[in-house]
Amino acid sequence: FHVPGPEPRPKIMQKFDLKGSLLKRYVTDEERNAGVSVLKDLNFCQHHNGTDNKGNTIKALHGPCRKLRIGKLRWSSFVANIMNDVDFLRAHNIMDYSLLLGTAPVPTDLKEVQLRRSSNGRIDAEAAATAAAEAAVYHLKKECQTEWQRDFGGLRARNDDEEEENVIYYMGIVDILQEFNMKKRLESAYKTRVQVLAGKDPTLISAVDSSVYAQRFVNFMTDHIR
Repeated sequence: FHVPGPEPRPKIMQKFDLKGSLLKRYVTDEERNAGVSVLKDLNFCQHHNGTDNKGNTIKALHGPCRKLRIGKLRWSSFVANIMNDVDFLRAHNIMDYSLLLGTAPVPTDLKEVQLRRSSNGRIDAEAAATAAAEAAVYHLKKECQTEWQRDFGGLRARNDDEEEENVIYYMGIVDILQEFNMKKRLESAYKTRVQVLAGKDPTLISAVDSSVYAQRFVNFMTDHIR
């Protein structure tokens, strides 16, 4: 007989650092060729106007925004988790955090631990004990995982009919404990002035008040989750 073994770890194919900002949030082909592997907001969804790291304009493509497809049944719970984390960071005047997102294909070679049999057809006792121990550890880890870690350690994409798709999401909010202090206030004032003089929206800059940052972050995430 067969006992399920540990799930294989999918290889993450794309990594994104998402802040909800659109200025200097695009990694160019030149930067990718130079070794930059973590992409940004405008790489994730190119249906917004923004700029790259050098300030060059990135024009929005026509069409609907790209979505994280997690299914209707999990949408409310997932968004509530994001908002709880953001409320905590806002309460401590923290800004400049990101949703770190990795995407990976579902493994196709789902392996099982096959028990060896002796020449007379009986199950090898050592193999049975090893497989049973592996299965026990696997199921214990499964029970300890959160709802967002149960699909190969991540969250499997689902369509509107709750059918599983062949993509796994690995996500978490990452912050560098960047407080909106005097240095950031001066940076914000300067960049806001530059944006206003250019006739552009000053709330698009990265260095904004923690409450503004939080609302912009939540808006971007909820607009891109389905």
